[in-house]
Amino acid sequence: MNEHYDAYRYETTAHSITSTRWASEEEIKESLTKVRLLDKHYPACGLPLISDGRIAYVNNSDSHSLIFGSTGSKKSRLFAMPMMEMIARAGESVVCTDPKGELYRRTSGFFAQEGYDIKVLNLRDPNQSNGWNPLQTALKYHQQGKTDIAASLIGDLSYSIFSDRPGSKEDPFWNQKSRAIFQGLCHMLLNRSFFNDSQVTLSSVLDLAMQLDSASDSYDDYTTNSLLKFYDQDSLARINLDSAILGDVKTVMNIHASFMGPMQLFFSRKSLVKMLSTNDISFESLGLQKSALYIIMPDEKTTLHSLVSLAIKQCYEILIDVAQNTPALSLPYRVNFLLDEFSNLPQIPDMSSMISAARSRNIRFYLVIQSMQQLVSKYGEDAHTIRGNCTDWVYLTSRELSLLKELEDLCGHDPNTRTPLISVSQLQRLNKETGEALILCGRMYPYLSHLADIDNYPFSHLPMHPLPQLPDEAPSRINIRSMLQKSKSKNDEERLQKLMQALLE
Repeated sequence: MNEHYDAYRYETTAHSITSTRWASEEEIKESLTKVRLLDKHYPACGLPLISDGRIAYVNNSDSHSLIFGSTGSKKSRLFAMPMMEMIARAGESVVCTDPKGELYRRTSGFFAQEGYDIKVLNLRDPNQSNGWNPLQTALKYHQQGKTDIAASLIGDLSYSIFSDRPGSKEDPFWNQKSRAIFQGLCHMLLNRSFFNDSQVTLSSVLDLAMQLDSASDSYDDYTTNSLLKFYDQDSLARINLDSAILGDVKTVMNIHASFMGPMQLFFSRKSLVKMLSTNDISFESLGLQKSALYIIMPDEKTTLHSLVSLAIKQCYEILIDVAQNTPALSLPYRVNFLLDEFSNLPQIPDMSSMISAARSRNIRFYLVIQSMQQLVSKYGEDAHTIRGNCTDWVYLTSRELSLLKELEDLCGHDPNTRTPLISVSQLQRLNKETGEALILCGRMYPYLSHLADIDNYPFSHLPMHPLPQLPDEAPSRINIRSMLQKSKSKNDEERLQKLMQALLE
């Protein structure tokens, strides 16, 4: 009996491997969820894989998606804009990168109409942004006694700012020591009464760094070094800073220079400093209520893109903590990360682990990239894990030969003629005007879809929700000389008062 079963298994497996064809529209529809776009509210949302502008079929499962589309391929009009509107009607939350601000202009009015909590991280014009202090959450957890979580968030920040590029031949020593300085200074801000809550900011980290003395190990002058004597030897502030600032003077000076380079990017504009020194963005709320976070970023330059990666990483980590503290270990509101220009962003630390763990926490990722090579160059071997966790692949256009060959192979060859189901040449000629797209959906056969443009959807073009206005408040600065002198004067005054009291008695 076993012999007959093995023979049957071999025959059916061999047949399934050598046979391929196009999926029919009915087959694809059976695996997706139907959404009537004229309805006021939707029972589901996701990437529209079939849509005529009146009825769409979406993948409402917890699977992630990878969208390939070069500049001008209509990826925003065919996918991003329709999907944003569907998310709003389905009552789910979204975090989107918005390179041109066009998603905000097109969809924010509708989110507002649906009662969403709308926040904007505007790196193009920080004066029209909500405030986001990257250290605010670490401060909150530290005050709650969750020091390990606070330390983990600070570590994530340091790796986002001082990241090692995959395949780089640069000595990792300098980034390691820069991360040690960053973490040490952050723990200085968190762990002593010298600083108030408003001073726990990146601006303060830079203030302390600028007052570090690479030639001093006495801790007796008016420098950041002099504050370390107030910290225990086994404190995270002392452990990290001592490992970076004690040693050969020339080496320590080079470490300091390596640290200051990436940090200076965050202080290129006064408006940016203000944006990073206040906080009215709550990442937790994305998983607890209907919320939309737009990350508007310049598409003509990448100097501030590290902040985008940093925000995405911190947002994810906080949402995971929220999920872990719910009975179901899952977010009450599903959060969709719609990340345009994903492979142009600086590497997000642990992205391969993030995308693997997200599904069970009610988090979905939609990664829009221009080429597979971009992804590999950014993430190295982790790129294979990232793409492998994306169940749905959508292709619009590309000139990347290796990607075209891979898609040709994934679609398979006709078993009779041995010709590709779709060739490299044909993949380069999909019809842009009709929204033609190649869909690889889960374990289904490949499918050629024609998708409606956003203008063909029954969505009202509502006025843009007003952009927030950043408060005109200068961040609190740190001057160690002044701070220590005031502290010394206060202590002297207290000692004098005690002496006078003793004499009177």
